[in-house]
Amino acid sequence: MKRSEFPENMRSLWDLSSFCTENDCDILYSLYDSGSFSDYIDEELEDYARSEHWRDVMTRLNEYDDMLDRYEYFVDDNYDGWIGIDESDFDHYYRDILEWADEHDVWDPEDDEEDDGNPPFERPSEPEEEEELFDDWDDFSDPDDCSFDDLCVSGSECVSAVRNRAEREAAEADNMINELWF
Repeated sequence: MKRSEFPENMRSLWDLSSFCTENDCDILYSLYDSGSFSDYIDEELEDYARSEHWRDVMTRLNEYDDMLDRYEYFVDDNYDGWIGIDESDFDHYYRDILEWADEHDVWDPEDDEEDDGNPPFERPSEPEEEEELFDDWDDFSDPDDCSFDDLCVSGSECVSAVRNRAEREAAEADNMINELWF
């Protein structure tokens, strides 16, 4: 994935988790939804019962039940155990994963960086001509002397000058293209 595609492709925690899985990033590597989390706890329950006192198991299960009521997703943090997260945590994880990806250089090259073997098109240099710009501001030494009509006329002249310049540049570009092909 290109870095420029990351913002448009990362719309949810699942998208971020998929990105982490594909790029060996451990930030959201193992994101569980509530159903997967419950299934995982069901599988681990026997281990809990063998290694912990029954009251500790009950406390743990009550904590998990409370988490299931409050959160949509879960991540196993190696330090704190299970952490409940929801879409409100998206921005936090988005920034962390983007920073991780920048540090680990996982991005595909951008289109403009790819070399197709052809030299880039360079416009032939021509002597620069002085631009004809409307510059009649010296006539307006005092802003109070400028009437609304004068302002409208000068604005119209500016628009006309810009339009004329754009037409000239388009004609020059067309001529250059014709010279290249014919």
